[in-house]
Amino acid sequence: MGGFISDIFEEKIEAHVSCNANGDVQHTSEYFDAPPGYIIIGIEYEKSHHGVGTHAYQYTNLDDSRVIRYEQFMHALDVFMGGFSEDVQKSYAWVFNIMRDALRKLNWVNKYRIDCSCMTGGFGSGSNITAKATIRFMYVGQAETIMSDLWTWLHRYPQSRKYSFLGRQNSLIYHCLFHVLVAPSGAENNPILLFAHEPKAGRTASTTNYPYLALNLPRFPEKTEIYFKTRLCTESISSGARPGKIALRDMANPATPLAEQDFTYSDTSLTEYKLSIPSLKVKGGAQIRVEVIWFDNELENIIIDLSNTTVDCRLQL
Repeated sequence: MGGFISDIFEEKIEAHVSCNANGDVQHTSEYFDAPPGYIIIGIEYEKSHHGVGTHAYQYTNLDDSRVIRYEQFMHALDVFMGGFSEDVQKSYAWVFNIMRDALRKLNWVNKYRIDCSCMTGGFGSGSNITAKATIRFMYVGQAETIMSDLWTWLHRYPQSRKYSFLGRQNSLIYHCLFHVLVAPSGAENNPILLFAHEPKAGRTASTTNYPYLALNLPRFPEKTEIYFKTRLCTESISSGARPGKIALRDMANPATPLAEQDFTYSDTSLTEYKLSIPSLKVKGGAQIRVEVIWFDNELENIIIDLSNTTVDCRLQL
């Protein structure tokens, strides 16, 4: 038996005991295994009546490795989802809470026991008593199939996350000596603008030491769609057109360009530029960095509209 992770099903179980005619108390216990890959999240049993006692217990075998442990699940989730992992956990917190509870018991609860006891009393010889219990199981995957189980589960839930440069001001990387935020009064939609430049004798147009503004993002899994857009311009065109670039990079060692667009800062009005990766093709995912670059030491500022500089990441498995 298998299923989607977090699928729940119920099963009704019966155990039987017969009482003799001597007034003795009779007991019986039956042990059951949860189906492979399932944990037990609830047991209900019928209450005793007419001197009959029935009980059902969760029972854990610490040597049983038929189902995965919580750490294995979380590691697999991080491998697949990267920067989306936190969103998945928040959206389906009940699943993770159950798994954490199971971990506190040192292992998944994947066995259970049903006890039944009776005393003959006025029942007479050969009385038969049936203990009934309803067991609730949840599928969490098996150790040997956790990756495929999790992948199948995640196919149900498309994910998206949007990053704004304005909302992440404290995480921005300023690879330039001068930068200041400005909120122009009376400006349309109240944008927050970044004015930045690199003075003479500072960073130049070398391939590794150019001035830029950047934001590092979490690792995102293979097949993630990434859409970057920004609005920017130059403060002055007195020095002519200025070369620039926007880039998406995988910051693994060495850093690898994933997408780039060259342009020139030739306008003093904010202009929108876009860059996208329709499907991330880095096996195992990529640590994404977004860069807005310029290649000169002019004193005139590059102007970047932080309010409208965003990265939209989507994953449809």
